[in-house]
Amino acid sequence: MQATEFIANWQTSGECERANFQLLLIGLCDLLGADPGCAHRTTSAPAS
Repeated sequence: MQATEFIANWQTSGECERANFQLLLIGLCDLLGADPGCAHRTTSAPAS
C-alpha cells in the first residue's frame, strides 16, 4: 500500500476512525512495513 492510497482510503472515512481503528492501524502498519501482530507482555506480573 502506498501513502496516497492509505490517505485516500481514510480521508473519506467520515470520521469513522474510532469505529474502525483496528483496520486503520493494520493499514498503517502495512504502510510502515511493521508487523501488526499482537503485543506480548515483557513481565509475568498481571496487568492492573
